[in-house]
Amino acid sequence: MDQKRSSADALRPAPVDPVLGRYKSDEFVRIVRQWGGVPEGRRFFKTDLNEEAFAEDQVLFSLSSPSVRFFGIDVSPQAAQAAHRRQQASGLGHHYAAGDVRRLPFQDGAFELILSSSTLDHFDDGADLSVSLKELRRVLAPAGVLILALNNRHNPNFYWMSRLEGLLQRRRYPMQFFTFAMIRRAADAAGFLIDREGSIVHLPSPANTALRFLRRMGGGRLAELLGRRVVRAAEWFGARAATRLRTGWFLVVSCRKKP
Repeated sequence: MDQKRSSADALRPAPVDPVLGRYKSDEFVRIVRQWGGVPEGRRFFKTDLNEEAFAEDQVLFSLSSPSVRFFGIDVSPQAAQAAHRRQQASGLGHHYAAGDVRRLPFQDGAFELILSSSTLDHFDDGADLSVSLKELRRVLAPAGVLILALNNRHNPNFYWMSRLEGLLQRRRYPMQFFTFAMIRRAADAAGFLIDREGSIVHLPSPANTALRFLRRMGGGRLAELLGRRVVRAAEWFGARAATRLRTGWFLVVSCRKKP
């Protein structure tokens, strides 16, 4: 499997509740800007388009700039087409296509910034992490930056909820989890140096399921109210050094090529 679906169009993840999706989007946008932002006049590549295609947790639309060329791929042609339609409807001029992160259709050194937002943690075969990291290194410009987000093994709530979904056969696609030590080893083996580390998206795992169920039952206004309270709690956990590692959905690192 490449990204979030083992059969490209049938197995995309369940959508994130709109309130939580906007918070998740804000977290990714914040970390990109905090860690240097999108370089003006350059090219920015995202390795997954599920968010831009189907949900409120999009990232590329919020980061869009007329002086930056934006590219994205998704293993699912359906997702790539849906994302393309949404960005066109928003008046943007991004370049989206179906593609495989293990065999990228770009030349060496093509991008000054790459965002991989929980793409490489959805392989069937763990060896594909190394293959895809080496491909990302190949298409990264010599002075470019890779921002890599992977599912957080330090978060017991997220990890064990995912394991339970797997045991109950409710998980429709593979999920791998990583510690910082595992990410450091993988990055080093692929030829990267890590400059920064963090954790983002501090939501309790059952919250999304509960809010989506409430909306289906006709409780949209209550879901909005509860969702905003959940987001405030997530922001509280994320702001504190004592809690943020154990509450973030994703570990995120900023990488550059080794000399």
